[in-house]
Amino acid sequence: MTSRRIIFVDPDYWTRPKETAIMKNDAADYRRATALIRHHAIGDQAGITAILDEAEADDRGTQLLIALLGTFSFIQPLLRTDAAITAIRQCIDLTATADDQPDWVRCAAAAIAAYADQDRDRLGDAIDEILDAGRGAGVLFQGISDIYFHLMPELRAPAGLHALDRWTMRLATEEGREGGEGRDA
Repeated sequence: MTSRRIIFVDPDYWTRPKETAIMKNDAADYRRATALIRHHAIGDQAGITAILDEAEADDRGTQLLIALLGTFSFIQPLLRTDAAITAIRQCIDLTATADDQPDWVRCAAAAIAAYADQDRDRLGDAIDEILDAGRGAGVLFQGISDIYFHLMPELRAPAGLHALDRWTMRLATEEGREGGEGRDA
């Protein structure tokens, strides 16, 4: 006797556009992210602009956003206990829904939460809300960095800046070895 399985297809399968390949982040994206964090930490607007322009020229803006969120996620457990990370997440969730926060701060918090939850749709919604409001993506990058610098101010301390410099150099070395090969975010 032959057994057959019945497979129920998602009803949206036929109406949704086919998903593109999984977005890949490479060492260059993470190098840009750590450099962007460092430039933001010291208030270097020219450096911030240079990183954003480089990502735009390489058509890697979305990848830079994912790398920025991933870099901050990587940094958190290096500087915080599990209890502190839970508290940081609660602060981010509260910020995402706070009526007294500017829209760009709420969208940045929503993007951080969506990334942490691995919810691509919510992350897309946060990006769309910023863009629909007529603000550039740079505002979202600034908001994400502002939130994390508020919650982890030691990143601006000399030891934090030194760590960012080391990570940027390691990633630049890896970028040279990678030769353009991507890796999952």
